Amino acid sequence: QTSALVTGAYGIYFEKTQNSSAFNNTMKTNAESGYGIFIDASFNISMYNTTINTNGENAYGVYFRRSNSSLFSNGNVTTFGSNSFGAYFAFFSYLNSLYKTTLRTSEISASGIYIDAGPYTNISESIINTTGVESYALYTQNSPHLILSRNSYLTSGSSASYGIFLSENYNCTIDY
Repeated sequence: QTSALVTGAYGIYFEKTQNSSAFNNTMKTNAESGYGIFIDASFNISMYNTTINTNGENAYGVYFRRSNSSLFSNGNVTTFGSNSFGAYFAFFSYLNSLYKTTLRTSEISASGIYIDAGPYTNISESIINTTGVESYALYTQNSPHLILSRNSYLTSGSSASYGIFLSENYNCTIDY
């Protein structure tokens, strides 16, 4: 069990790590471009019962980059700041799952979940709640074979806010 108050860049950083797990963690960042959890070039990382709070512009709750077959489960992620993200899957991170997690974002151009070139990503039984102008509960592009199952997508903002936004994807499954 880990609890950390981070005034800087990263709560937990996994780099080139394989077959590892973390349980019952609390991460707080209070900085621009802060990351609660950064998973980089890693394989088979499992995170359970994790709470993440970020405060600052361009901040990320959980960031997957070039990482595969990883799981974030039973978490609670809150981000506050413009252009911030609850969970971000990027640069050919594939076969990753987000399960039974609540994500809340607020401020302009914030996204609960952002998937860019993240094929075979599975988001299930989660609640994604965004507040702010030009915000997205879930934004995805260039990410084929997505599975979005039994999620709640909530948005509130004065204009240009979306529950689910898909661009240049194929073979995706969305069900409730």
